[in-house]
Amino acid sequence: MQYTIKCADCGVKTTYEARTLRSFYDKARDNGWAISADYTRQYCPNCAALHRHVGRNGAKRTSTRSCLPDGYEQTAIDFK
Repeated sequence: MQYTIKCADCGVKTTYEARTLRSFYDKARDNGWAISADYTRQYCPNCAALHRHVGRNGAKRTSTRSCLPDGYEQTAIDFK
């Protein structure tokens, strides 16, 4: 039987062939898809990282890693 999975964020669809619904979810997870515990939301491998281990505030689309404005790169550190 063929099952189709759709990403809740970007809408990407993928079809997997599986004998049971449980094995379908296992195949999707093996291919990088994130599936909620109650099976209501599925996220493709590109969007899944935003929804894993996000905590209380939920998924964020912007990166907080770059705290410095553009043009401010780290200078080299020389140890003597």
